[in-house]
Amino acid sequence: MGGIGTQLGEGARRVAAGGVELTVRSTDGACGLGPSRGRDGYLVQEEEAIPGLSSLAAPIRELGGAAIAALNVAEPSTQYDRERLVAARRDPVLQVAQTISRRLGG
Repeated sequence: MGGIGTQLGEGARRVAAGGVELTVRSTDGACGLGPSRGRDGYLVQEEEAIPGLSSLAAPIRELGGAAIAALNVAEPSTQYDRERLVAARRDPVLQVAQTISRRLGG
């Protein structure tokens, strides 16, 4: 089963997600792929799904460590560039995602 990075190949392509077409501009870190996999434990998307919004997400894990959901926080891209978003939201999002995961046995 190929991940999103396998499906996209080179360049931006349109992909259907829940009946909505999205433009994926970068596959770095998408679905656990890319350079930050396993190192950072979170994903930052800049205007990937919705123009004008950037988001930071962390996985919710079940017993055994499989990711079953994600906790996501979105902010206006005009107010939060990548560095500011990570600085302001990474630690709280990771802490809440880890707390939920622990309660699920993950």
